[in-house]
Amino acid sequence: MNEDLQQKNRRSDDIRTDDSSLSSSFSLASKYSQRTGYLQTLSLVLNAALMLYAHLGVSGVIYSNQPRVDINTNTTNNATGTCTLKDTEIWNALGGAANRSITNSFCSQQTGCLVDVQCNTECFVENFGYSTACAECFAVLPQCGLQNGCAFACAQDSQSDQCQTCNLPCQQVFYNCTGFFSSARYVYRHRRREQEEQSDTCIIIDPKEQEGTPIEYYPVYEIKFLNALQDAWNGDAKLLAFLVVIFSGLWPYLKNVLLMFAWMTHSIDTRSRLLKWLKRLGKYTLVDVYVVLILLVGVWLQALIGETTIKIRGEARPAIIAFLVATFWEFWHIEWMAALHQESLKEHNKEADHETQETADVERPLLAALQFQNAYNSSNPGHSCRSVTFALYFVGLSWATSMALYVVGSISEILRFQTTEGEQRDVVCERSYNVFTLGTELLSDEAMRDSSAEPAMWTLCMAYLLLVVVSPLVVHLIQMLALLGAVSNSMILRLGDSIWTFASVDVLLMGVYIVQYKFDALINRLAGDAGSDILGVNGEMGPGFFLLLAYSISSGFVQYFVNSAAATRYNHDPYYQIDYLWTKVLGGLVLDVDRSSD
Repeated sequence: MNEDLQQKNRRSDDIRTDDSSLSSSFSLASKYSQRTGYLQTLSLVLNAALMLYAHLGVSGVIYSNQPRVDINTNTTNNATGTCTLKDTEIWNALGGAANRSITNSFCSQQTGCLVDVQCNTECFVENFGYSTACAECFAVLPQCGLQNGCAFACAQDSQSDQCQTCNLPCQQVFYNCTGFFSSARYVYRHRRREQEEQSDTCIIIDPKEQEGTPIEYYPVYEIKFLNALQDAWNGDAKLLAFLVVIFSGLWPYLKNVLLMFAWMTHSIDTRSRLLKWLKRLGKYTLVDVYVVLILLVGVWLQALIGETTIKIRGEARPAIIAFLVATFWEFWHIEWMAALHQESLKEHNKEADHETQETADVERPLLAALQFQNAYNSSNPGHSCRSVTFALYFVGLSWATSMALYVVGSISEILRFQTTEGEQRDVVCERSYNVFTLGTELLSDEAMRDSSAEPAMWTLCMAYLLLVVVSPLVVHLIQMLALLGAVSNSMILRLGDSIWTFASVDVLLMGVYIVQYKFDALINRLAGDAGSDILGVNGEMGPGFFLLLAYSISSGFVQYFVNSAAATRYNHDPYYQIDYLWTKVLGGLVLDVDRSSD
């Protein structure tokens, strides 16, 4: 029986390789009207133009409630503030308002400066590192207290209630001079983490927010394709720049060129392989979309630096939506051309008297007829390794493993951002994301508050969920139903294969790796010299990243196995001709079409 089966398989292979339409030649341009050709050319040209707009336009904007400043400019919106961001870091490190009286007492009493403004100024510069202009704001406090009659009360105890009450007018002068904000002017909202006593400073509420007054935000950085590449390269994130250039810079235009070549080429075999590879690799264009999305989420920051509240957030802009639309447009164009190619092959097969047919046991579950086979070995055509039981367990286990990896990986942390401050880079805020929260963070209350780009943020979030959550689950559902026999129509299997080209968990992981690789360097470039001296944001991959990486590999094998099984069942279907040839060359799970006759 095995010898007869091998003979039939070899005869079937001979028919497919010798008489198949793949060995013939005709172009799609010759099969379809000039109008169709013009329309497909126009589609590619317009798509390239939309891609060009996306690459030259603004993909996102980073906003801050503080204007972008240099290290030697004042720290706040207060016009009279003279202290720099470096002074603010020192103020914060020394304890801010809580320890102000201690530092003043040190210079005025312990060093003997008393109310000498020049002496106190030099003391604050030499002992604490303040700039001269900022030190003068501290230096006038003893003199102000003396003029207000506070000398006696403060000489006994500079931290007594009597001294503090007496010095209130002087403190207001001090805050106006420095530009620092009194801690009494801020209200903090704490979120408890592992222990109740540990507060989370990720969220800080300004009194303006409590009063319902919109906070004024200033654009500090525009995410443009070329600018981002330059900043990534200069920020020592060269790998990020290189990968984005290849996949999101060159690949979209190269796909259009290859699609035009596929339309014109007379080689059916070349066109079949080209369209198949374009379907498999087309989704990697999306890496730029994921990079921008992760950047918009990653730069979100609220921190208290000294007495100054820093708020940073990002918003999507039309260019990234245009890039997303252009990518979906290319997906559609590839599928459309593949459909024309398959239809032309069917017509060509009819002309050659090779009518499309399906096997008699088409309603049987795929899994019931799968064989693990490498019988198509030219060096030993008689060799066969078949085991239905092994195939059953192998495919079932692979599918179950893929689903388990996807579910666990999706709910696990894939990316963590840490906000740090000061020279010691103490962590002041940690934000953790899994597959679901990474996308939905775009629609969070903090991200949408006072946002001017709600439609763009919603579009980006919905596209993300479609590509990373919905598409993989739909494909795995079709795989399961096909293997168990609930569906056996080749059209449904083809639909699953097409949706698989949209499922892009692996592309998301590439974006995560690219961004976190040198995220701190990129943020430093964004923040400038001043901000990077005080604040830092680091990105780290979580365990979910590695689980989803394993899922991407495992699920790829499952889809190949399903395609190879479907290819042997529907080997006359032009859609599966390339999969059928690959199965013969590589070996795989194939359908024993004659098994029912035993």
